[in-house]
Amino acid sequence: MSDTNEFIELYKADLSKAKKANELPRISAIYKKMAVAYAEAQQWDKALEYYVRSIDLDEQLGDREGISKAYACIGNLFYARQEWDKALMFYTKEMKVEEFRHNRKGIARAFNNVGTVYAKQGQVEKALESFGRSIQLKNEIGDIKGKISTYDNMALVFDMLKDWKKAEQCYEQSYDIKARLNDVTGMADNLWRRAKLHQEQARYEDALDLMAKSISLLENINAPNLDKYRRAFNELLRVVYTD
Repeated sequence: MSDTNEFIELYKADLSKAKKANELPRISAIYKKMAVAYAEAQQWDKALEYYVRSIDLDEQLGDREGISKAYACIGNLFYARQEWDKALMFYTKEMKVEEFRHNRKGIARAFNNVGTVYAKQGQVEKALESFGRSIQLKNEIGDIKGKISTYDNMALVFDMLKDWKKAEQCYEQSYDIKARLNDVTGMADNLWRRAKLHQEQARYEDALDLMAKSISLLENINAPNLDKYRRAFNELLRVVYTD
């Protein structure tokens, strides 16, 4: 039996107890856990079924936070399946609930989610507008950590547009926050992304320098998959200096 199936069986046993006790909030929470497990197993229809079940209960309970989270998760399901219109629909539902709750952190998160879909659809202006509004809200409420994903998403859009300077600026802003939070893994990932950015511009020495710094950070924390990064570094080194 796979780990996913084991978790689901445990959740089902817990669900049976919660139903006997008529603990509706607990039942809704278990539905969400089961949905996550099914999603990880890529059993999309079952995942969607249990998210919808949780929404039905949350509506009875008046739990708008739970409804918003479920909408966001359903959006993530459709995003993973590259069904952009459906993903956008549920991220928009998430935003409307958060606006009703006057929850600026949730609204900022929803703008970020919406922006990722627009980017995938090639609607660049709408994507950047959504990301910009997300950053603005996060600045207003002091959500420093939350800005990381949005800056990274903006960098990807500018990379797609081949606006290297703006992409680099976004990555630098993301890196500064990760450094302040002492997020070594995040810093290493950021340097690696920027190295790829330089590689696209044929700035190979700059790319190698950033790759080396990224690997050094990963070595300091004994990160897994180091060999993968070392191989990529050595391959670029070989291409630049021998081909």
